[in-house]
Amino acid sequence: MRTEDDERPLADIVNDLDPEIVRQRGALAAMLALREQAHPLLEDLCARLRAQTGLACEISLKSPESAKQKASRPTLLRERPWFALAHLRDFVRFRTRLRSVEDAFRVLDFFRDEFERGDVATPVKIDFGKFIAGTRYGWRVIACDMRIAPGMLVEHYMTYEDQIRLSDIALHGVYRRWRNAGAELTLAQTRARARDLDLCLASNDAVFRKTAAADPAFPESEALGARMMELQDSVDGSSVLLGTSLSGHIWSWA
Repeated sequence: MRTEDDERPLADIVNDLDPEIVRQRGALAAMLALREQAHPLLEDLCARLRAQTGLACEISLKSPESAKQKASRPTLLRERPWFALAHLRDFVRFRTRLRSVEDAFRVLDFFRDEFERGDVATPVKIDFGKFIAGTRYGWRVIACDMRIAPGMLVEHYMTYEDQIRLSDIALHGVYRRWRNAGAELTLAQTRARARDLDLCLASNDAVFRKTAAADPAFPESEALGARMMELQDSVDGSSVLLGTSLSGHIWSWA
């Protein structure tokens, strides 16, 4: 199963905005109208995910002001000069709290079935890289973005509950403080950012390692990272039948 990220340039992957609303009231109004249609379908998807897995699944809505700020963020536009409101994947987003690595495969089983049906959700991105290596903040998640009818791009991530709790309490605030910072920082600000990044990295890493060490499923696979990267390769375009002893599932992404 190939994702939109496999098939098209990122610049071409956009929310399906109503051109008439865009023309009359602008892209933000069109995003709000699309989200109003997609939100009930996402709520139903989350309810089914909770029922099937027993895991906590939470929806979050980005504020219009935050959406406008992200679409004009200098650090993002330097990397992706084409980025606009229509490219947002987190105007509506949701997350799943994992108790075990094995839970991640149960969630992906659920999404695979949803994607194969294709009536509510289709795959946009599946990425294990941040879970294996972490971001520069030490944040470790499995990302599974999707498109919800009637064409809304939706961000989903999942990670250990303790890591989510730490982020909510403190560390996401550090990310917000520095995410827009660039070359304009003073020397004192640069040093403060470095200290904050070191704190985030050490804190996230400590919580992740402690939780993983207590996870019965984690030690069962000595090569968890390699297995996930093999699965990542299969999602990225190879036609692969991958067996993983971690959960006993056979994954087929053709």
